[in-house]
Amino acid sequence: MPNRVYVHIGLPKTATTTLQVDYFPHVNNDEYQYLGVLQPRAQKVQDPLFTEIISAARSGTGLEKVNRILKERLQTDQRSLIISEEMLTVSSAEATWQEQLANLKKILSGIDHKVLVTVREPVSAMFSFYVELHDRFQKKGLPFPELALQDNDFSIYHYDRLLAVLAESFGLACVHLQSFENLVKADFSATSDFLDNPTMEAAFSSLNNHNQKKKTKSAVMVPKRLKLRWVTRLYHLLGGEQNKFALAFKQIANKPLQKLRSVTYKSVPVPVLSDSEEQKLKRQMAGTMEVMAERFGVRY
Repeated sequence: MPNRVYVHIGLPKTATTTLQVDYFPHVNNDEYQYLGVLQPRAQKVQDPLFTEIISAARSGTGLEKVNRILKERLQTDQRSLIISEEMLTVSSAEATWQEQLANLKKILSGIDHKVLVTVREPVSAMFSFYVELHDRFQKKGLPFPELALQDNDFSIYHYDRLLAVLAESFGLACVHLQSFENLVKADFSATSDFLDNPTMEAAFSSLNNHNQKKKTKSAVMVPKRLKLRWVTRLYHLLGGEQNKFALAFKQIANKPLQKLRSVTYKSVPVPVLSDSEEQKLKRQMAGTMEVMAERFGVRY
């Protein structure tokens, strides 16, 4: 098997953390190197090449440079690379998710690659995504059902639109799907097929629950944490990495600030959908899944 790049692009809220913690790091290191997200993000240092790849995909700059570095890594290490980052399918201030995937296509130009998409029943996935980024979506001033049907951030779960973008960027022949519903049952078979059936390290044996939120019968409780954005603004005002005193302060204060940012000072209830609202939304979404069912046999 030639050395290739295996890219898991999300979707968010489809057990991506499970793959990043319980599967990818346990793939045999003699044949593969995992470059993807190391969890927890705030405490782990990511591989510099991974950081460059994601930065280029999100900004659209330095694409040819990263493509060259990626080819050199494959040639030097003589191992396949595994990249996992669900934020590639989350629009940012710099680029929409469609633009990020188009940039990723350029990064992978001339490189043997495969793409993995983790999918989930779309209404439950969209609501979980809405809860996860509640502050962001609340500012848009629209109720969840309208956002789910109309907002581009949620169009990643309209699988006909997603697959159309993937077909244009990569061709569907190299796209593979892994369902959330199987992952939560510790069934990694589709991911194993995607990776061409790797051997696993002896430590690979268990599945843990990740990113669980407290729930009541009527709502999901969203924790509100200290953002401390003023610290970042002050750091840049002082010159950032160009100021050795600011840089030294950052290195000393980083861990205490991370602990402060993890403190929950209150929880906000986000009402769950009623049965009738959920069923109506599922009916409205039904037509978006035909391509996925026909091409990949995944049906919701």
